[in-house]
Amino acid sequence: MYVVLMVFLTCFLGFPWVQAEEASLKGGQGKSGEKQLITAEILYLEGFQFFSKGKFAEALPFFENAVKEDSDYWEAYLAIGECHYHLRHYEEAIEAFKQVIRIEPHYAEAHYGLRLTYLKTGDRGSALEEYKILKNLNSDFAEKLFNQISK
Repeated sequence: MYVVLMVFLTCFLGFPWVQAEEASLKGGQGKSGEKQLITAEILYLEGFQFFSKGKFAEALPFFENAVKEDSDYWEAYLAIGECHYHLRHYEEAIEAFKQVIRIEPHYAEAHYGLRLTYLKTGDRGSALEEYKILKNLNSDFAEKLFNQISK
């Protein structure tokens, strides 16, 4: 598994990341923060294997550990939100989507996920407020959300 992951990291994420990981595994120091980024990415990729198969409960701990390693890893927060949404843990999904928005305020998909979750909780007022935000960020997502609110 380690060899396959290192090949992936070399090909797709760049050789310097792999060098830093190898140094850290040997007890050396890579550039500041690189080990955390690599660890977070590895955890995210492991979680995504479960997520892509619809195994949201199994994927969740990997994504949660990824954000413990890198607190600004918005992609992992997004995956946490989606896992919680599918598991019907709506309050946790809301918090995760808010974290994405804290890091990437203009990421329309996070706003969309947040407001879909608000709809599931019955908070139509917050969902409608999001329509106003989404209309400025991405009119396609805003239209989808408006159609769901109108139902």
